[in-house]
Amino acid sequence: MYKTIAITNRNLVKGDFLTQIRKICGQKVDMILLREPDLSQEMYVALAEKVKVICDEHQVELRWHFFAKVAHEVGEKSIHLPLRILEKTDVESYFETISTSVHSVEEARRGKAAGATELLVSNIYRTKCKPDLEGKGLLLIEQIKSETGLPIYALGGINRDRIHLCLNAGADGICMMSELMK
Repeated sequence: MYKTIAITNRNLVKGDFLTQIRKICGQKVDMILLREPDLSQEMYVALAEKVKVICDEHQVELRWHFFAKVAHEVGEKSIHLPLRILEKTDVESYFETISTSVHSVEEARRGKAAGATELLVSNIYRTKCKPDLEGKGLLLIEQIKSETGLPIYALGGINRDRIHLCLNAGADGICMMSELMK
């Protein structure tokens, strides 16, 4: 078995965002990573409360992005932080699971040293949201898995046809955004 993480981007959703979250949760994803970096803390918390209700109904994990202090205050046990924030923040005592996104072996080393317990590795393939950025390929998954030993989740251009390739390269699961938000 592998873990499927849905990364949100409400700007890609054509209809109602919460309706789309319900649909995604019904597709048996394991986690929703609520990544909405343009929201203020207040707006993010209000949205997270609504998404949490849906996730709980479907027994899907909700992982907060960025607002670590508030996530801890409301009892969240996991957080996803950008590497630059993780390296400046002491959150290891607050969360059981800390994930960060990395784009190279060096960033993976830094993430592990900063306390990450899981790594989202990107971009494996060329993506629609960053079409000018070449994919880094499956070798990056192998190298980071070998170097860190941490759970690795492949991100970037992942679709249903590429899942097995990522898993065979050593990924513990996959992340999808565009494919699930539309």
